[in-house]
Amino acid sequence: MKRKPAKSAMPRKARAKRAVGVAKKVTPAKAKKRGAGARGAVPEAMIVTKFASPHLRRFAAPIITRHPSVPASFDSAATVPAIHDAAPESAPHQELVQRVPAAIRSPWHAVIAFFVLAFVGVGVAAALIRTVDAATFQGPTAAAPGGNIPVTIWNRGATAAQQTNAGIDIDGNGGASFKGFSVGTAALVISGAQNLMYGNVDTTSTGNLLLLQNESADMFKVTARGDVKAAGCFGATFVGVTPSSFHGSLGAVGSYYGADNKCSTAYAGSHVCKPEEILESISCSVAGDPIRTNGGISAWLDGGPPGFTANANDCIGWTDNTAGAYGRVWQFNNVTGGSGTMTTCNAGGGLKYACCR
Repeated sequence: MKRKPAKSAMPRKARAKRAVGVAKKVTPAKAKKRGAGARGAVPEAMIVTKFASPHLRRFAAPIITRHPSVPASFDSAATVPAIHDAAPESAPHQELVQRVPAAIRSPWHAVIAFFVLAFVGVGVAAALIRTVDAATFQGPTAAAPGGNIPVTIWNRGATAAQQTNAGIDIDGNGGASFKGFSVGTAALVISGAQNLMYGNVDTTSTGNLLLLQNESADMFKVTARGDVKAAGCFGATFVGVTPSSFHGSLGAVGSYYGADNKCSTAYAGSHVCKPEEILESISCSVAGDPIRTNGGISAWLDGGPPGFTANANDCIGWTDNTAGAYGRVWQFNNVTGGSGTMTTCNAGGGLKYACCR
């Protein structure tokens, strides 16, 4: 039966102090005398940690590591692990002593690295956004109004604070629907090659450039080949006759401009009617329209060139009031729409002018 070694009567702290004291008494000259050889002098730290117990090495490690007797050439990273083989529990402490001071000496490195990475990340994100020309359209995910979010359209390439132009590109056949849509303002000025509205299609297109409906009924249509069709009146229509009557010369000085001014004075923006405008007024009229409420009146029309060799040319452009010149006249009838005729430019007490707008 083996006997246990007798415990030392000296307390543990006292033994540690004694060991440290012994270490302090060992001078470099004595250390060189004891261990001089091919391997060189043995540092004091090695003398204490090599011969002390594991508990003593753990207690004395902080003191020995920063003791001034340890030479600058002493490689703690290479030497200490070999000395501490018998005491693995001291390895975490040895790693902490070696690493923590380096982290404390450079606290700004991490901060600088963070801001550098953040700056680079923002730059890369901005570059990616700038290179995107169009976004993929995604329809609303919920019923209106929740699924229709109002947005402001900005021109991606604009440099001014106020955006002067922008565009929407929608790919596919879905198109876009607008309610209460308006274009431009009273202060908008369009110049050069600009357009208030613009559209373009391929020459093989067979649909319509524009279609306006009322309860699914076509009201106005522009076909791909440029045909314009309207369900209602197209162009100027009859609005009434001048209050006064005139002979062919309009008095002292007459002209086409003078005749139009007589109508414009009576109905702002109107002019003397042409035969085709009277016919259009009849074809698109409904009950209550002026063309159906001026029956029994005969009025001058602008006809232009004569229909035969006589001066049947609007009283020679509304400058003649003799019997040798003729002008076109419309005889209104509320039931039939009326009929056209011709009369001399000095007829009776003169005729009123039919006005269209």
